[in-house]
Amino acid sequence: MLNITSKIIRNSDKFLSSSLGNEIVMMNTTNGTYIGLNEVSSNIWNYLENERTVGEIIDLLLNDYDVSRENCEPQTVECLEKMEKQGIIVVL
Repeated sequence: MLNITSKIIRNSDKFLSSSLGNEIVMMNTTNGTYIGLNEVSSNIWNYLENERTVGEIIDLLLNDYDVSRENCEPQTVECLEKMEKQGIIVVL
């Protein structure tokens, strides 16, 4: 279970990614499956070029989007948990 202080990074070793407008299409190099990331998820992927905490990601999203912390925090954690289940990110 992720929390505000969880440190994460993207799993660049397992996924090839390509920008498609404001979205990203990814291919899992292990099994050949494709995953599409919407604009917000794509931004999260881009934020994770370097290790960050969940709290840092939330702060970046709050800076980039007109959203309240109350809405942003649970949605971001939910998104990151889905990304973790798919192997897109690694929790350190």
